[in-house]
Amino acid sequence: MAIFVYKAKKGPTETVEGEIEAGSQEQAVVKLEEMGLVPVSVVEKETVPHAMRHMPHAEGEVWSVKSEAEGMSIAYVSVKTKDIDTFTWQLASLIRAGVPVLQALSLISEQTQDRVFKNVVSDLRNQVRDGKMLSEAMARYPNIFNNLFLSMVKSGEKGGVLDEVLYRLAEHREREQEIKRKIQAALAYPLLMIIVGIGTVFVMLTFFLPKLIGMFEKIGQTLPLPTRILIGISNFMSSNWFWFIIVLGLIIAIFGRVKPGSKKKFLFDMMKLHLPFMQRFIKNAEIAKFARTLGLLLKNGLPVYESLGL
Repeated sequence: MAIFVYKAKKGPTETVEGEIEAGSQEQAVVKLEEMGLVPVSVVEKETVPHAMRHMPHAEGEVWSVKSEAEGMSIAYVSVKTKDIDTFTWQLASLIRAGVPVLQALSLISEQTQDRVFKNVVSDLRNQVRDGKMLSEAMARYPNIFNNLFLSMVKSGEKGGVLDEVLYRLAEHREREQEIKRKIQAALAYPLLMIIVGIGTVFVMLTFFLPKLIGMFEKIGQTLPLPTRILIGISNFMSSNWFWFIIVLGLIIAIFGRVKPGSKKKFLFDMMKLHLPFMQRFIKNAEIAKFARTLGLLLKNGLPVYESLGL
């Protein structure tokens, strides 16, 4: 039997320290959990330096504390929205069932298929084990957990109702995704018609109209100004059609890589708001989203000024 020095959480705010006798580190963790404690760190006495504290996973995997240098690069990690939604539902269900946050994160990590997100959940588990709040650990991944997510989790931790807050957050995210799918479906047909229309005009001006120009030239009659302008456009496009395709591809690529909050994103949104068939639709959708999000934040006890800032 060996003596292990432990640090554990007792309740939402209290942290306790002490020593426990066990045959292995894993047995020490089990004993602490049976005592109603959430282990933060468990180290064999006088054998492991403080800076190298670690605790094995249930299957024997070593969970090491990441250095701050490693933490600098993880801010750019991003995963699928579906994985985040599944994680939120799972975490809410496990906590409501009485499973400690530390153990819940371990279970979710085991079940996560995506390797990137599996590493993220494992790191969250490590951070919580080392004494950080869940919201603090999530703040290391701004591309995954946005300000709304972090504020909700933080309010749940303060009020001791993390499971309830996570359920509300999961329902909110699910509703937002459903509305997003409906908006995309509603816009798909008019956008398709616009693309087909532009493509038809492009093909007509580039390939078919030049064949008719010869007929007009044989007539020898002075053509109206609009017709001459149209013929000029046709000649220009027929000789530069390849560059039009390249420029269009570059525009699509640039706007496809626009990041939220950037100037490009702002300009792109302004363009969308000035399109006749999208203006009213987008405004109504954004107002509805604003109302739902504000209601969710206020329901969880966040002040109005802080909610509006988010």
